[in-house]
Amino acid sequence: LPLFIFANWRGFSGGQKDMFEMVLKFGAYIVDQLCKFLNPVIVYIPPHGELRGGAWAVIDPTINPVCMQMFADPRSRGGVLEPEGTVQVKMRKDLVPLMRRLDKEMMRLAVLEKEGQNVKVDTDARIELLMPTYRNIAITFADLHDTPVRMKAVGAIKAGNVKCVDDIRRMKDLLQCYFKETRSDEAFSWESVPDSDALAVLDAERKQIVTFLVENDFSKTMGERYGIPAEKLARFIREMRNNECDQ
Repeated sequence: LPLFIFANWRGFSGGQKDMFEMVLKFGAYIVDQLCKFLNPVIVYIPPHGELRGGAWAVIDPTINPVCMQMFADPRSRGGVLEPEGTVQVKMRKDLVPLMRRLDKEMMRLAVLEKEGQNVKVDTDARIELLMPTYRNIAITFADLHDTPVRMKAVGAIKAGNVKCVDDIRRMKDLLQCYFKETRSDEAFSWESVPDSDALAVLDAERKQIVTFLVENDFSKTMGERYGIPAEKLARFIREMRNNECDQ
């Protein structure tokens, strides 16, 4: 069965309460299990939901790219930092230069300062007056980078256009296509394929098969799940690489 995760978490504070409740420890347990999960995992950020910080790291699709996909409602938000934190960390030093460049009164005071007049008190008062407005503008700008449109553009999510019944239907079609791509082998039996045709497919796809097994560490996961000895899987991959596998 597929696993559906409705993601609406704002990360870990790193404070004493979270450490005492072992939030980080149990988050690591979730990552460990998702790494080994072989069925489809659908992560969905609901309307007005947020996925932030350490919570994103726990359910990021790159943990298990073969099985995990992430979707989001257009009204949701996601990112490592919240907009307020982004402004505080990345844009705080740029706000005053922005005022000097855009505000006419700040421009006038800058001219007077160049002429040798002491306008520090007036400048500080003007900065204090403008700071709340410019900070809100910066927060809005930072929030635009946390929308599903931006998350989709950078490849963090699969789709971000689910907000009504019609969109849900389209999402269902998208999920069906995804399941057909990733789970089509469950409805297919190699028993009905002649050995000659199966070997032809194996020869044609040998390089892709070996690359998939090695890069995704899929052989280890399959071995742990079905009890196949590690040395047997390693021998199989080695034979595949050397074109020695005949069955």
